[in-house]
This record gives sequence, structure tokens and C-alpha cells, in this order.
Amino acid sequence: MRHPRGTRIDRIAGIAELRTQRLAAGESVHRDARERAEAQLAQLERYREDYSARFQAAGGAWQGRAAEDFRRFLDRLDRAIREQDALVREATLEQERSAESVRASWRTARALGRLSERVETERRRLEDRRDQRALDELGARTARSTARLGD
Repeated sequence: MRHPRGTRIDRIAGIAELRTQRLAAGESVHRDARERAEAQLAQLERYREDYSARFQAAGGAWQGRAAEDFRRFLDRLDRAIREQDALVREATLEQERSAESVRASWRTARALGRLSERVETERRRLEDRRDQRALDELGARTARSTARLGD
């Protein structure tokens, strides 16, 4: 039979382990969000490079309003790149915070697991000492009974 204190610690350690698993799943979601944001940023930057190269290749062919519209389009694209870069930085920070929460939770769960093992080891040690004491007492009683019978 397990000691009630050990049972409580085991339950707490189990809860800590489940919490760590939930946090790890959340960290995975944050990592995926960061990766998506990075992919979108890379795509915007490629668009910017492609459109800028087209503009440069056209040289003087773009005149007047067409050139002005194109420059405004590139300005909007640059603004979108800056905004997406900010989203990437935010997503990166969120993932880092989430990863740190997972690490902290894992350390707690591991410590509680070790505590649970120590409590169980101590419970077994005390139980073994009680059993040994009972056997010693039984041996002593048997010896006394045998000595009385021999008298």
C-alpha cells in the first residue's frame, strides 16, 4: 500500500507533467506561427526584389503616372515588409517566452518526480525497518518461549 503523502506527491507530479505537455503543445503552435510569419516575410521580400528588378530593367520606359504608381506600389510593399518583420519579431518573442515556460515547467515536473521517488524510497525503507523489527521481536519471543519450555 502506498503512503498517502506519496500518493499526493505522485498526483502533483502527474499534474506537473500534464502541464508541461500542454505547454509544449502551445510552444509548438507558437513555433508554427513564427515559421508562417517568416515565410510570409520572405515572400514579401521576394516580391519586392522582383518588382524592383522589373522597374530597374524597364529603365526609362516607365514615365509619368505609371512610374509614380509603381513607386507608390513599392512604398506600400515596403510598409507591408516592415509590418511583417514586426510580426516576425513578435512571434519570435512569443515562442521564446513559451519555450522558457516549457523549460521551467519541465524542471518543476522533474523535481517533483525525484521528490516522489525519494518519498517512495523512504516509505519502503521505513516499511523494511518495521518488518525487520517485527521479525526480530518474533525471533526474540520464539527464543524466550523455547527457553521457557526447556526449563
